[in-house]
Amino acid sequence: MQHTTCSFYPFKTVRCLSWLWLVLLFLEPGKAIAQGLSTGAGLTIGDAVPELRLTNIHNASNTEANLSDFKGKLLLLDFWATWCSPCITSLYKLDSLQQEFGEALVVLPVTAEPVSKVAPFWQKRGWRLPTLTADTVLHRLFPHRGIPHQVWIRDGRVLAITGGEYATAQNIRAALDGTGFQFKEKREVRLEKDQPLFVNGNGGTGEQLLYQSALSTRLPVDIGGTAHYKDRILAYNVPLPQLYFKAFSEKFHFHDEQNRLLLEVSDTLRQRILWEKSEKLTGNDTIDAPFRNWMDRNQYCYSLVFPSEQPRAVMNALMLEDLNRLFGAYLGVQGSLQRRKVDCLVLVRTTRRDLLASAGGAAQRNVDEQTFELRNKPFRHLLSALQYENMFQPLPLVDETGYTGHIDIRLPQPLNDLDQLRQALQAYGLDLRPARRKMDMLVLSEVPPTPRAK
Repeated sequence: MQHTTCSFYPFKTVRCLSWLWLVLLFLEPGKAIAQGLSTGAGLTIGDAVPELRLTNIHNASNTEANLSDFKGKLLLLDFWATWCSPCITSLYKLDSLQQEFGEALVVLPVTAEPVSKVAPFWQKRGWRLPTLTADTVLHRLFPHRGIPHQVWIRDGRVLAITGGEYATAQNIRAALDGTGFQFKEKREVRLEKDQPLFVNGNGGTGEQLLYQSALSTRLPVDIGGTAHYKDRILAYNVPLPQLYFKAFSEKFHFHDEQNRLLLEVSDTLRQRILWEKSEKLTGNDTIDAPFRNWMDRNQYCYSLVFPSEQPRAVMNALMLEDLNRLFGAYLGVQGSLQRRKVDCLVLVRTTRRDLLASAGGAAQRNVDEQTFELRNKPFRHLLSALQYENMFQPLPLVDETGYTGHIDIRLPQPLNDLDQLRQALQAYGLDLRPARRKMDMLVLSEVPPTPRAK
């Protein structure tokens, strides 16, 4: 093949080493990020390219041209920048390809940088290609973030949008012959590298997410609580202890969150961790303001997300790591599960006679404002009800009856009236007695100060 060039190119020759470019995290090897460019809607494959007047063309006999001037040729737009090492490598290859294919091919590098910066850079490398400088029009027409970014145009339509790896003699020959070539279309999402991933669509919708955790202060919405799913843990507008209890959900139940907590912190930190006044809002903003202010400052939201189902123990362990790391830095607090000897109420049997055994029949649970009744139900249903109804008592309730059978029992409401409850339980050979026992407790303590280097 005779090597000829289009009259569009007055070529020059010089060689020089290019700058190295550190490829940014999350990008494919050999790709860089075009800074300051938007990835809004633009032309895609098959679209007709509008007539445009191109200006600021460097290293050519004419500094201006129309896109229609390249009719009947294969036009390859190559978006590049002086700081992009992969672009420089690609431009050396494109310069050779232009010489090989002559007037049938028009390679037009495009950069947003000014000619004052591009001209000496171009001259040092001796490229014979022209380049469009200070461009804004083509960048808007073909928005992108990663470079090299190449757009193939034939007969006034977009033939392909690719990375620099597809600019080969074989592919160019196939495009010129009209037989086409196999390529993966270069698709991009908006990515601002100085902003958090997947917030406001930064980086896409999150389909590629492998793991993510996030912590925030209270959100302005009147919902709260925690939830544990197969692939995520979520918590909304809850105080610090509730987050830690969720991280130890294999050990604690919902009714443990009030009386299985030990705080070993200063009074100042205690006030940040617990609101020990009334938590009921009155509707009088003057009265409610202190509690609302405390909630805004000391309630939190947390999310831990995986792409697929994970064992509860794995998620809990990661949540605990997050909480201790983040609140260790934010508040100087850490949480741990510790076996401690504490005051509690122990449910015991007072007689060897079995006064609980069910007479059989249909299993029933009848509860109203006056009565709590179980018929032919497992004993654990009674224990669960007592622990739930007494969760706000200062002492945790512990079962030492050893009873496992089905029971019949009828108790007066409310179950959190301890004097009344004890009297009713005694008729069934049961009692609640104060004692000290070793129990698993959630301990929130201050992080030891970091030793200073001598």
